[in-house]
Amino acid sequence: MIFALSIFATGTALSLSSSPILGSIVFAITALGGVRGLKIKKETKIRVDALRSWPLILSELQLRIGTMGAPLPNALFSSGKSAPPTISKFFHQAERNFSITGSFDSALAILSKGLNDSGTSIVTELLSVAKDAPGSDLMTLISDLQEDRQAEWDRQSEYEARLAGVRFAKYFVIIVPLGMLGAGSAIAGTGPYQSSLGQLGLVLSLLVLIATWVWASRLSDPKRLYATLKTKEAVLPE
Repeated sequence: MIFALSIFATGTALSLSSSPILGSIVFAITALGGVRGLKIKKETKIRVDALRSWPLILSELQLRIGTMGAPLPNALFSSGKSAPPTISKFFHQAERNFSITGSFDSALAILSKGLNDSGTSIVTELLSVAKDAPGSDLMTLISDLQEDRQAEWDRQSEYEARLAGVRFAKYFVIIVPLGMLGAGSAIAGTGPYQSSLGQLGLVLSLLVLIATWVWASRLSDPKRLYATLKTKEAVLPE
């Protein structure tokens, strides 16, 4: 899909300007941008899946320890396997590490590194500290963690809903200029774009479009805005 869009954009640039240089620039920018976008999308999905899954994992963890009497490590790994594949694979890795090394801390480190999420870091750090705590204290800790992660997911869901309009508006950064380009080509043809001045204008417009897209993406990044909103909430008076 990335390369298909890159080829389409490159073909459009070539048909307008007949400039191989401009076509190469467009292909390189769109291809690199697409690869970068996929990486960000993958990281975001892991972060959101982790945020959504931890309340359920911790709830099942309480059940396995409190009702079934399972040890903390085994109960945690088994509970994590019910999470989405983006999350459960790291629990499988942690379980394999634990079976080889016998170190629960090492297994927790794999979870923390793999998910790379602040909520996961909180859970793994507290479980590492409390792994030798008495049963009642451990159950209280897990219950508190479950409530905290559920509250965090509820806040995240609310902010995501608020940002839906912002993310939609971001795409107008691309849609509007491309629409104007199409309208101009339909009225005046592609001749103006094939002159030296026209090609220079296309290059400058492309650079401005990219800079605007990057700026708009940073402003509408859910992770960044969520952190900003949390900071503002923390300093507001009761």
